[in-house]
Amino acid sequence: MHEQNSSFERRFGLFGPNLRIGPDQRVQQLEQQARETNLIFRKDIQTLLKLAYCASDPVIRESAICRLKIAADAYRVEKIRAPDAFKPYGPEYLLKQGNVHLMTQMDGVRWLIPVDTLLTGAILVGPQQAGKSRCIVNLCLEVKKANPNIVITIIDPKGTYRYYSRLLSARCVDLSRTSFSLKGPDNIPERDFFLEFIPPLCDTAGLIYSVELVNEATLIALRQLESWRQATGKQGELSLKDIYVALSLVEDTSYGRRRDYRQAAQTVIHRILAEKSLFACRRGISMERLFSSDMILDARSLTDDMQCRALALFLLYWRFQQCRYAPESNRLAHLLIFDDASRWLGTAGDQFGAASRTSPLGHIVALLRATGTGVVVATQLPAFLDPSLPALSRSMLAIGPTSGSQHLKVISDFMSLDKEKTQAITTLSTREVVGFAPGTVVKTCIHGWVPFIEDPPVLTPDKQVDETCDFDIEPWQNLADIPAPAVQWTSAETKSPAPATIAPGAGQQSIHPAFEGLSANAQRVVYDCINYAWSAVSARVKRLGMSGRAFEEAQREACTKGFLIRSSAGQTLYLIPTEKAFELFGVPLPYKRATSLEHAFYVALAAFLLQKDPRYKSVRTEVPLNKTGSASDIVTVSHDGRMEAWEVCLGTSHLLANATKYKNTAFAKITFLARDYELATAIKSFFKASNLDPDLLARIQYMHFSQLLRRQRRLSLY
Repeated sequence: MHEQNSSFERRFGLFGPNLRIGPDQRVQQLEQQARETNLIFRKDIQTLLKLAYCASDPVIRESAICRLKIAADAYRVEKIRAPDAFKPYGPEYLLKQGNVHLMTQMDGVRWLIPVDTLLTGAILVGPQQAGKSRCIVNLCLEVKKANPNIVITIIDPKGTYRYYSRLLSARCVDLSRTSFSLKGPDNIPERDFFLEFIPPLCDTAGLIYSVELVNEATLIALRQLESWRQATGKQGELSLKDIYVALSLVEDTSYGRRRDYRQAAQTVIHRILAEKSLFACRRGISMERLFSSDMILDARSLTDDMQCRALALFLLYWRFQQCRYAPESNRLAHLLIFDDASRWLGTAGDQFGAASRTSPLGHIVALLRATGTGVVVATQLPAFLDPSLPALSRSMLAIGPTSGSQHLKVISDFMSLDKEKTQAITTLSTREVVGFAPGTVVKTCIHGWVPFIEDPPVLTPDKQVDETCDFDIEPWQNLADIPAPAVQWTSAETKSPAPATIAPGAGQQSIHPAFEGLSANAQRVVYDCINYAWSAVSARVKRLGMSGRAFEEAQREACTKGFLIRSSAGQTLYLIPTEKAFELFGVPLPYKRATSLEHAFYVALAAFLLQKDPRYKSVRTEVPLNKTGSASDIVTVSHDGRMEAWEVCLGTSHLLANATKYKNTAFAKITFLARDYELATAIKSFFKASNLDPDLLARIQYMHFSQLLRRQRRLSLY
């Protein structure tokens, strides 16, 4: 029998010169070869392997081995005749485990993936006229077929998809007629939405050293917006142009590094604004409506890459804030598609001293996916994408021939290609594609064709795409240009007309009965003190454009009539508006507390200065300490979790009580912030002579406002 087997092997040449291996080893080798070539998924091969392992009749067993060898040789001959670096092809059994037709394999098998696979992101790479747009159109059709409730938003920089709008049942919006305000979703506080958007915007634009100035400009614009709302009775929205205008009002930017940072910020934001009204409006497009149905954003009017990056960041950031408190989901609910993504989601590069590095997009995209929003990008230049996108995406399609070593490296690293397969990417034809989606059951590259999509119909002038926009957009208006309201008197007994909320001009008459007898300059000084509460006198004189003598007379008059209080902290003189002044202008008093008005003002001033310190993550005022009702003036929390308490002292009274209330607290440091140096020295001497607990005394430190101001100015230079 052994001789018969040997002759059988010699006749069919099963294993070449190695004729002494056992039948089990031969079957194992054939099984391994079938697995490597994906023949293992064929039912006839599985039947032959079962016979080769389990048949008791030697003839049946040898016949099964022979047919396995013939199948392996047929695969080898086919590969020689039709060479393909991406063989073996994916098995049909695995390729059909989905509901979205992504592509068709070379052997005609359709590759179907689950629709929720797109939640983890996809990248389409290829040159012009390779078939990326047709692939996106097919993808949208397949997604809507799998789940009609999924909302699709396409950002189209070339005007290609607007001709497919009827096929996709999507609405097309021309961005040249559209404007965006910075209004956030209803579930996010307005102030938080603005201030959390500024750091990623500056990072994306390369303004890593100007974040503080842009934040200050945002706070100024917010105050102006509140005054504008009270004066007009309208619910206007803040826009990026308001922040641009407010940059010129930021203090201490006339010299040094802060001047250079302000000029850099103005230059960049002006580039984002350009000559269009994309980010300049008093009421912008409704983002809720924009993201509630299928939309195609026609962005042919946008040519500046910085403007494109700012818009893409805003869209992703707004969607992130909308889903911020939504429950986590692994189901695709919204699909954002960016065509020509290197313009929208590229890196800022080396601008104004900012080095190229990963932007905040990675964090936003990662959190969006946890709430059901997927991001698909198409690009000709994958090396110029933000590095976080290839790192976070789980699928890639290389459509058509891609050239350039840096771009090929992105593809080969993503798909783990060897040299032969990387070279094959450069020889692909139009609509020929190599796909890789390890998030599905298929873990290898699939070589095939993009599904065919017919050309869009040529639209006649009477059937043009509807690009009108009815989202109630209002044009931009400077927040400082508020017309003076006319005061109408109904009778002589009228006691309380509507409060004035505008800045009186130099030639205006008094606009409130209580202002009768108060000069126009004094009114201007009072109004300036309300809007810029923390400014020193020198800054007010410069801002108002008044002479020193005229300002001195105006502030003396306002103090005499009870609208202002003069208060000194070291060598700095502050003018504190009284409650009477705030009531007349209809503005809430920001530092009203149970203590004296002067003490409340300095607590608010200290909190304002500490909020500008990058070492602190959180700054809160009037924080309760225990059940006795005592509270700390200010509590700061650093980024490492250390808590510090601040007590504002305008005199030496109540020092012992203010210190002992921190005895059993977890504050790492208690700082007594004095009005001036002499008072700080007196407080220090008082505690040295006291009999307080040594551990408590070790945590107490002393500072005065001039030191705090110098520290904040020093931090602003670095």
